[in-house]
Amino acid sequence: MNAQVLLEEADVNVPAFDCTEDQVTSVSQSVSSVLGGPRRENQVPIRWMADAVRQFRAIERLPHGWDSQGGEPPDGETVRNGARLLSVLATADPDLSKPSIHPTPSGGIQFHWESGPRYFEIEMLDPLHAQFYYVDSDKQEEIEGKISAGKVVREILELVRAVDQGT
Repeated sequence: MNAQVLLEEADVNVPAFDCTEDQVTSVSQSVSSVLGGPRRENQVPIRWMADAVRQFRAIERLPHGWDSQGGEPPDGETVRNGARLLSVLATADPDLSKPSIHPTPSGGIQFHWESGPRYFEIEMLDPLHAQFYYVDSDKQEEIEGKISAGKVVREILELVRAVDQGT
């Protein structure tokens, strides 16, 4: 099954790189299009976001050839939009666990969640496009698709929750 899910640019107002040691400060955004619920405009402490922001910052500073095989470093806008997408997901569901966050040799960013037979990854390809892949080996289910600026991320959140909560 293929799916296309896109990020609402208007629903993201996340200063993802403003953080303290304990939490991201002033994560303020509307998640109404993600959840279909009322608009929320407030500060949301995300327990693991400060650590994720440090990882994004380190990835943003990688040199050309960072992987000893000519790996391209992600550009700053790709890194920031990856952080924003992750912030949207974490703000929509503050109970989500922190994903593993890695650069890709092609100049992208990948984050993934894994639990038992379930795996979900998002790879930021460039500042406005990403792809995702979900597998549940128990159910023999695979879903992949694209994420681009302009649409809702509800399905993405549901797949992350499926891994996180084992459903």
